[in-house]
Amino acid sequence: MNKYNNPKTLTNIESVANLVKREDSSQPVVNSVAGFIYVEKPRKEAFFRVHPNSDYHFDVLICEDQYNPTHLVNPSLQTSLNHFVKRKTLVTVITRNGEVKLFPIRSGGNDKWAESTKKAIELGVSDWVQLIPLRYKATYKVRVAKGSLPEPEWPNLSPEEIFTAAFEGFVINDLKHPLARKLLGLS
Repeated sequence: MNKYNNPKTLTNIESVANLVKREDSSQPVVNSVAGFIYVEKPRKEAFFRVHPNSDYHFDVLICEDQYNPTHLVNPSLQTSLNHFVKRKTLVTVITRNGEVKLFPIRSGGNDKWAESTKKAIELGVSDWVQLIPLRYKATYKVRVAKGSLPEPEWPNLSPEEIFTAAFEGFVINDLKHPLARKLLGLS
């Protein structure tokens, strides 16, 4: 069975809140070697690998707004923010230059974009892959690196540390959050 099909599901308020809290806020979540962890698709020119452990894949609700970073949304707010949130699987990937990202994959998609993304994720567990958008065909071209590239050097971070580093400061836990208020026309 493909490990991509078994992501960690974050559905209750405690799991969401606990994953983005730190015991000691004076200590950085990631060291300078790992840098920042962004929630985004790898750029089209980047080859990437997919973390083979399904513990590094997360089913979540997120809010993607073109003017703000991606925010994690507490599942209890799904009804209130329905038009602004999407269920995604965040797949941990690493690029050739060592950038770790959480790649948001649309849950339940069955069009050409979704199918080609799934193919890239499956291939990316064992091969360096590249996703090139082909807008005129409404799909991605999935390219596997032809050279004999070395295995990725994953940082020594737990799934929780990666998740926390990506979303620290970007969690909508209630409707008082500034982005929620903006989206609902309350501010």
